Amino acid sequence: MDTLEHLTNFASENEFKAIELVSFPPFDAYVLEQITDEIKGKIKKFNASYHLPAWEINIGALNHSIREVSVDETKKLIDLSGNLGIKKVSMHPGSFASFPELYTLLNRQVNLIAQKSVFDIFEYCKNKNIDLTIENLPFGEPLFQKPEDFELFTKKGIGMLLDTAHAVTANVDPMEFIKKFGNRISEIHLVDGFKGQPDIHYALGTGDVNYVAVLDELQRIKYKGPIILEMKSENDVVASLNLLKKKAYL
Repeated sequence: MDTLEHLTNFASENEFKAIELVSFPPFDAYVLEQITDEIKGKIKKFNASYHLPAWEINIGALNHSIREVSVDETKKLIDLSGNLGIKKVSMHPGSFASFPELYTLLNRQVNLIAQKSVFDIFEYCKNKNIDLTIENLPFGEPLFQKPEDFELFTKKGIGMLLDTAHAVTANVDPMEFIKKFGNRISEIHLVDGFKGQPDIHYALGTGDVNYVAVLDELQRIKYKGPIILEMKSENDVVASLNLLKKKAYL
């Protein structure tokens, strides 16, 4: 709770209207359920979303039992989000970096498994009146990095979450996502990174992301969703915020 209070104070001081929450192990659904009221009180003045975890969870796992447990835990966290008054959750379509060669070899099978899990979770979200967005994966993940990998999901009504650094580190131009999906993009993680390098969450203007082109195109299509500055430190967030103000995007 101290960490959450620090986050919300920082967000208020810097006049953020939207925040995205995420939990790491050991803060699973069971733990978070014990402090639901406290969390709700801290986030009530923000447009809050929740990033469903991919750590120790793989909804695209080849192992049936692991996949079932992962989907079940994901649904528990969706329930938690609903109890917190959160109306939007985001997720990765799976976590494959631990065995990239194996998952690449079984590409078709893994895609079908991940699709089944995502659509199952999507239906669960709809029944809870919660919007689901799905995020492109970064360097190190062998699958779900290109715009065409997400077309089946967005056609069903799932929102596209574009992470600009994930795209660049996977050697994909973020503009390809915007041109392909347009207003089907419902959330942006605006963050910098380097081509073909691990995703480290750098401040804007320090890597290979052409954030000016991205923001100009988002303005052109009249994008209305949240833009999350997802950086590794508060200093990087503030530096990015100041850069956006200097460039007259804020």
